[in-house]
Amino acid sequence: MKKLLLLLTVLIGMSAAKAQNCDFSFQLDTNNNTITLFAPVNDYSPNSHVFFWTVNNGQNFLNGSQVSFTYNQPVTDNIQLSIFQALPDSNLVCSSNQIVVIQGGGNQSACPIEIQQFSGMQFAFGVPGSNYPATWNFGDGNTATGFDVNHTYTTPGTYTVCANITGGGFTCDNCVQVFVFQDTVVTPQIDCSLLCATDVAVNPALNTASISISFAGGPNDFISYPYAASVINLAGDTLAIGTMNSFGQIGGTVATYDVTLLPGAQWDPSQEVLILFTFVDQLCVLTYPCTPPPADCNADFFASSSPLTGYFVALGNTWTPGTSYSWNYGDGQTGSGPYAYHVYDAPGTYEVCLLVTAANCFQNQCQTIIIDDVLPVISDSLCNAQYVITQDSPFEVLVVNGSSGNDLSFTWTLSGNGVSITAQGAYPEIVVEATGAYTLCLTVTSPNCSSTYCDSLIIDENGLWGGRRAAEGFVINVVSPQEVTGFVTSAKPDDKKETLVFPNPFNSSVMITNSNAAQYEVFSLDGRLVLQGAVLNGNAVLSTEQLNAGIYLLNLTEKSGARSVQKIVKQ
Repeated sequence: MKKLLLLLTVLIGMSAAKAQNCDFSFQLDTNNNTITLFAPVNDYSPNSHVFFWTVNNGQNFLNGSQVSFTYNQPVTDNIQLSIFQALPDSNLVCSSNQIVVIQGGGNQSACPIEIQQFSGMQFAFGVPGSNYPATWNFGDGNTATGFDVNHTYTTPGTYTVCANITGGGFTCDNCVQVFVFQDTVVTPQIDCSLLCATDVAVNPALNTASISISFAGGPNDFISYPYAASVINLAGDTLAIGTMNSFGQIGGTVATYDVTLLPGAQWDPSQEVLILFTFVDQLCVLTYPCTPPPADCNADFFASSSPLTGYFVALGNTWTPGTSYSWNYGDGQTGSGPYAYHVYDAPGTYEVCLLVTAANCFQNQCQTIIIDDVLPVISDSLCNAQYVITQDSPFEVLVVNGSSGNDLSFTWTLSGNGVSITAQGAYPEIVVEATGAYTLCLTVTSPNCSSTYCDSLIIDENGLWGGRRAAEGFVINVVSPQEVTGFVTSAKPDDKKETLVFPNPFNSSVMITNSNAAQYEVFSLDGRLVLQGAVLNGNAVLSTEQLNAGIYLLNLTEKSGARSVQKIVKQ
C-alpha cells in the first residue's frame, strides 16, 4: 500500500467572490491552531478600503488587512472576507469565502479528508494518496463510495462527513465537520442613515464599553439578526470589537450594546471615533458623537364633512419624496395619499387616524369626526372663517377653505415683506412676488355675521412651507375640501346612482342624468351660485352660454337628501 500523507489541515481553494476577485491567503500554526489571514492589499489599498472578516463560522468578527484567530476546538470553518470602500461611501467592493479544516494539534489520522467547495452547498471530498476507495457518509442521510466524490446538500447547516477506508489489511476512519450555507444575493436591510451613536460608556477596568444607538424608521422596520461591530479612532486604530445581537424594532427607540476593548486600547468617552457595523454584505459607518436624523413626519390633518362623506387633508410635509400616508377611517376601511375622502355607510361618530411614514420616522395621529346624512342647518347669524395650509409642490401652496355659513362673501389679505395683497372669492389664486414670512387672513361675511381667521405663512428659499429666507415668488391656490381630495359623490351606497354629464367639457349646453336627483346647483370656483334648477324625471338640460370658460362645481341634491359634487368644465 502506498504510504498516506499526513495532513493536519487542508485548504479548500474555491472562492465565492460576489463582485471583483478579492481572494485572500492565510498561514496556519498547527501547534496552537492559530490562523493568520492576509487581505489582498496589492489590489485594495488599506488607505482607501476597510477589511472585515468573519471566522469560526460567523461567530467571531475581525477587522484589518492582516488578522489572526485561535481556534479552541477542531472545526471546518467557513471564513469570509468582505472589502468595503472607505468613507464616505462604505459600499461593498467584493467578498470571498474559503473553507479551512482545523483538525487540531496531534491529530494523527492516517486518512485525512480533503474538501473542496464549489458553492455554498456543493462539495468535493477525497483522501489524498489513498490506494483504496473510501465509503463516505455525508451526514445528511446520503452515502457514496469512491476515491474522489461530489455531493450537493439541499439544506444549510453543519454536517459531519466521515470516510472509511478498508483494504489490504488496512482500515482507517476519519470525520470532519462541513459548514453548508445557502447561496443568496443579499440586499441591504436598512438605511445606514437611520442609525446614530448618541452615547458611549467606557469601563477600562472591565475591558468593556457600551454604545447607545438611536434609531428612526417605519413601524415595520425590524433588525433581528446579529451585527458584528468594531470601534476605530480617527487614526484607523481598532479600539474595540464585539457582536451586537438583535437590534429589534426601530423607530425612535434607543438600545445599548456592549463591545470588548482590545488590550492596551485608549478610548476616552469624549473621543471622536467611528463605529462600524457589518452584517451580511452591508457596512454602516457611524460617527460618534452624532445628532439623530431630523424627523420629517407630521401626522396632523384637517377633517370636514358633508352628508355621509368625510374629507381629510394631511398638513405635514407632503412635498417630501418617499413619504407615505395611510388612513384608517374608523369604520374598518382604509385609504392612502395626503388628500383623501371616504363615503360612510351610516351616520355616526368615527375615529379617523393618519399614519405618516418617511425614510427616518413615522407618526400616527387620530381625531374624532361626526358624519351626518343631511346637511347641517346653519343659522343666518352664524358664520366661521377657517382654512388650513398644506403643500405638495415647491412654490405652490394649497390653502383649503373650510369656512361655514350662509350666503358668504370672502376676502383674503396677505401682508408681510412690505407688500399687501387682497383677493376676493372663496377659491382665488394669489401670486406672491417673493418668498418669506407673511400673515394670511380670511374674512367671511354675510348680511347677518362676520368672522376673521389669520395664520402665519412662511415659505423658504426652496419654495417650501416652513422656511424663513426670501427668494423668488410663489403662488397660493385656495381650494375646497372636495376639490383637493378628488371627491365625486356622497350618496348612500345603496342609493348611489351614476351621474351622467354629457358632454363634459361642454359649450352652450350640458345634460345631467341621475334618476335619484331632485335639483341641481352650479357654483364657480370662487363660491358664486351661477345656475340652479330642478331635475325632472332624472334629467335636466342646462343652458350655459352665459358662463365663462373654466371649471365649475355641480352639486346635485337627491330625493333622499344626499348630495353629490362633481367637476364640470366649460370650454
